[in-house]
This record gives sequence, C-alpha cells and structure tokens, in this order.
Amino acid sequence: MTIDLLLIVALYFGLASVLAQPIIQSAMWLIGALFLLYVGIDSIKHASDDITLAGGAITKTLGSSYRNGLLVAVSPGNLVF
Repeated sequence: MTIDLLLIVALYFGLASVLAQPIIQSAMWLIGALFLLYVGIDSIKHASDDITLAGGAITKTLGSSYRNGLLVAVSPGNLVF
C-alpha cells in the first residue's frame, strides 16, 4: 500500500511522461531482458540442486512482514502490471 501510494503520487507529478520517453523505454526493455536472461540461466544452472529447509522455527515480526511486502510491491512485475 505504501509503494502504491508513492507510485500514484509520482504518476500525478509527471512520472508517466518521463517513462514515455523512447530512451527510457529502451533502457527499461534492455534491463528487463538482461534480468530475465540472468534468472533463466541461473535457474538452469541450479536445476539439479537439492532443496533443503532449515529445521528451526520461523519467526516473523510485524516489521519483517512489512519489509517483505514493501519489497514485493517495488518489484518490476508490480510496476508493469
């Protein structure tokens, strides 16, 4: 919710016109393509690795839950869709 509010305010003050510039769109396309390429290669490289879980109990605080939600909201996928 915090990031959504910040994005709405930024769009209100002209972020959309900045993002509509062809050079910015090209840069975002290139960065996104490189990121997807990196994630794909890393996934293929580590496909045969075993997944192990820690045996300890998982404790979540209110702050860590908020931080995790904030990081998910800032992700590029949220900005695109």
